[in-house]
Amino acid sequence: MDIDYFQSTGFRIKELSLISKTGVSYSLTAFYQELNIFDSILHSCVTGNILISDSAGLSNMFLFDGNDFLKIHIGKVDADILDIEKTFRIYKQSDRTFVNQNTEKYILHFISEEFVTSITQSVGPLDFEGTYSDMAEKVLKEHLKSDPKKITNGQFDTSLGIKYQRMPEKIKAMDFLNEIAKLAVDEELRPCFLFYENLFGFNFVSLTNVLKNQAICTINFNTKNLNANISNDVDEFTSARYFKVIQQYDLLSNIKNGVYSGKFIGHDKTTEQHLTLYYNFDTINHPMSPYNNGPAVSNPRTVYGELKDVDTASTLEEDSTHIFASSTSDIENNTIDSFNSKIGYENISVRRKSIFANLFSQRVKLVIPGNFAVTSGVNVNLNVPKFSQKTNSEDNLDRTLHGHYLVIACRHKLTPDNKHETIFEACTNSSNKSDNRNTMISSKNYENFA
Repeated sequence: MDIDYFQSTGFRIKELSLISKTGVSYSLTAFYQELNIFDSILHSCVTGNILISDSAGLSNMFLFDGNDFLKIHIGKVDADILDIEKTFRIYKQSDRTFVNQNTEKYILHFISEEFVTSITQSVGPLDFEGTYSDMAEKVLKEHLKSDPKKITNGQFDTSLGIKYQRMPEKIKAMDFLNEIAKLAVDEELRPCFLFYENLFGFNFVSLTNVLKNQAICTINFNTKNLNANISNDVDEFTSARYFKVIQQYDLLSNIKNGVYSGKFIGHDKTTEQHLTLYYNFDTINHPMSPYNNGPAVSNPRTVYGELKDVDTASTLEEDSTHIFASSTSDIENNTIDSFNSKIGYENISVRRKSIFANLFSQRVKLVIPGNFAVTSGVNVNLNVPKFSQKTNSEDNLDRTLHGHYLVIACRHKLTPDNKHETIFEACTNSSNKSDNRNTMISSKNYENFA
């Protein structure tokens, strides 16, 4: 379908209504002043708020006692691909002020129903067997009663290893999902799984695979909007209205967070043995975007140009370990060897921290004309121009900023004057600077001692 969509930032409200616990529905189209929808790869659920200018006495009709719902169906065009259709629970009314004798204003805060279900009841004790990905899907389906579309429309990557996990009686489902995401590793043994909800649905994904996804759009920094053909993906976007570099390379922060190297010291209480593990950039195995040329970080060097050794003790983690007491006899049905399937906490704590510190080392913020296809966990291309003079033989791209980015947090802002803006933050851990394609420092191997 050819749609001349990018000529406008407008949208079409198909439904925006309050639903009471008795099923009474009331349209908010004439009363809302601003609608915000938030999601992030660091948050379990989609949240939002809506500013209401109330001259109909909605606070009396709807008590806003936690039993009211907000139904949203908003789109750009008739095609469903650019629509958002969700139902949220309203959990709070705030900032209630009286404008005059006939009108008051307040903000209604809403959140996905699964979060409310999670905090109202515990789901344990339960025993799980399978991959962490299997556990995540089971909890969403059987305990949080999530809409099946939220699971099928999301992304679920297969984590490595058959696990036996017991869910304690007092743990909340969302807490359990976040904990197993921290323990899961992908096929390349990277502890980089995330659990989050975006506008598509719930996701239990490996950062490695997320970075491999193609960009859904290309964001330009032109003065005019662009026409585009829209099929299953949005191929090309529109001009950025606002661009800001929030964070770039920080050597001191990277060293402290173990991006280059780290050391784990553990004590196995069962066998009374100790374990020391050493890591460097290569053995941490940082995931990179395959669409960019090389790592965003560079090797530290001395003033004379020599490689500067980064001691593994620069990032030190100490905790208990069970690697010596672990048994591998319970994983016969696993498709990989027993060593790899028994990745323990001692192999995760240092590496996971450094992987995400590296990801957030280059972070930008953009404002673009609204598009519901842009949400947390998708990739975008940024064609950032040079803000300097160039020769005739050069292109106009800033290689320090140009490239493939992961959207980590997103806000959709809609107002009654038919304006829809998408405000988002994006990160990359790889760049298009050719001189950053050097090999990182080697590391020591495992060192065990009793």
